Amino acid sequence: MRYGLIGEKLGHSFSQTIHEQFGNPEYGILEIPRDRIEEYLREADFEGINVTIPYKETALRFCEPSETASAIGCVNTLVKKEGKVYGHNTDTHGFSYMLTRSGIDLGGKKVLILGSGGTSKTACYTALTKGASSVTVVSRSAKSYGIGTEGNLDFITYEELKDHRDAQILINTTPVGMFPDNDGMPADPAEFPNLSGVVDVVYNPLTTKLVRKAQKLGIPATNGLSMLVGQAWYAERLFFGRDTEPGEEDLKDLERVIHRVKMEKSSYILIGMPGCGKSTVGAMLSKKFDRDFIDTDVMFREENGVGAGEYIEEFGEEAFREKEAEVVRRAASRSGIVIATGGGAILREENVDALKSNGLLIYLHRELKDLASEGRPLSQNDEKRKALYYKRLPIYLKLQDMTVRVSDYENKTVTRVIKKITEVTEGTAEEKKRFLVINGPNLNMLGIREPGIYGTQTYADLINYIEKEARELDVKVNFYQSNHEGDLVDAIQSAYGMYDGIVINPGAYTHTSVAILDALKAVSIPAVEVHISDVDQRDDFRKISFLRQAVTETISGKGFAGYVEGIRRLLAIPSDL
Repeated sequence: MRYGLIGEKLGHSFSQTIHEQFGNPEYGILEIPRDRIEEYLREADFEGINVTIPYKETALRFCEPSETASAIGCVNTLVKKEGKVYGHNTDTHGFSYMLTRSGIDLGGKKVLILGSGGTSKTACYTALTKGASSVTVVSRSAKSYGIGTEGNLDFITYEELKDHRDAQILINTTPVGMFPDNDGMPADPAEFPNLSGVVDVVYNPLTTKLVRKAQKLGIPATNGLSMLVGQAWYAERLFFGRDTEPGEEDLKDLERVIHRVKMEKSSYILIGMPGCGKSTVGAMLSKKFDRDFIDTDVMFREENGVGAGEYIEEFGEEAFREKEAEVVRRAASRSGIVIATGGGAILREENVDALKSNGLLIYLHRELKDLASEGRPLSQNDEKRKALYYKRLPIYLKLQDMTVRVSDYENKTVTRVIKKITEVTEGTAEEKKRFLVINGPNLNMLGIREPGIYGTQTYADLINYIEKEARELDVKVNFYQSNHEGDLVDAIQSAYGMYDGIVINPGAYTHTSVAILDALKAVSIPAVEVHISDVDQRDDFRKISFLRQAVTETISGKGFAGYVEGIRRLLAIPSDL
């Protein structure tokens, strides 16, 4: 192995993926037992290798270490030149990059470091060289170590941690919270009221419990993935004798690799209403991406002998949710797989935290009328299904990382999901604004209906015109027309969370429909009212519009162009309003 990583247990290492992303296809992984490591370091024929636990300190004896590596007392990179082995500690560069990237400043801060191993030494050295006012290392035995740099350094036990609640920076260098112990948290950031930054060097799961808790408290926090990528970039430069000072393009490359690795290791987690197709789509995605597939409902059935529906009917929903939470926790602990969840799994915060620790939440949105209900006791009739739909829809929309509309054709839905994932992975995702154009009664009769007022162009001509203009505006437009008031209300309600704006020509319902007015108020989607003819120049009753209380403006008398002007007006509304 010319280039690669050596360590004792490397089954969950990201290093090979990262170095391949940096253009090193020769980079490999080699597990070495403890009784063979010294022999390997003496005799191995390599050009550049990284060293990880538990061999970083051992490797120091088999190289000429850099000043930084000597000060810290361990190396993680060995480079062979002209028969001589040079040792470096690129973790310090990765750690510094991670801090800069996350906006966490150690200067003048009281820093707590959890753990006393090799990474602890790296964190300690970096903190002191960056001007931390003090560094306190916490371990079970208050084990001390030497660092070749000056500074205020102390070592304490976890029992003494209560005396350091005034810490401003918390750094975890222990494996607590690392897969498969995803529920672990080495300390509770809520107990340190002065924290201005939390660092967890763990990167599997991608978001640890410690980082999640800090983020919920509004504290800047980062996992260790950017450190891992940063040190790998530096190591690659040393391997091939390149400049080790990153320029603007190098920083972009670092961000690209972080993003790609995160996407590769993220699980694709399908959420959505019962009957929206999560199980079928999930199974198809697992084949497409060659990833393991877990259906939490199937997993529940296998472990409890009955399906979710039967269990709920016999023991109640609350008892089911308790059992389901355990299933979700174990499924979510794995990275890089496809997971189909039960429709209500997202109702528990603990489930959401577990799912988001390693995954992208993909909401499969299916229209209410199209949802399957057989074998689903919580949505077995129309009214139960409707109540459940409108209760859960805001939750799905709040939690989703991407939303995909479910097609009547499974392959088409899968294609849409793959397209979304690919765009996010490649960094090419550009969400176009989405608008719904609604037309009310008799507008389907354009071209036939009173051509002296509405012209001779047809409803199909109207759609073609708007679609052409929408392409020029680079927006997506869908259409809906009905002669029935309730259908129009349903269309508006179904637009909730799916569209950035509504352009509506309610036809005769303009002058009569409180229901349509209330629907627009309920969804709070920016809307523009449009009329082909100039209603203010027609019958007196046509000058009355119930909808004007809910729309941003009314456009009248501009023919088909009024619809496009409506879209332009909606585009001009700031997105944060």
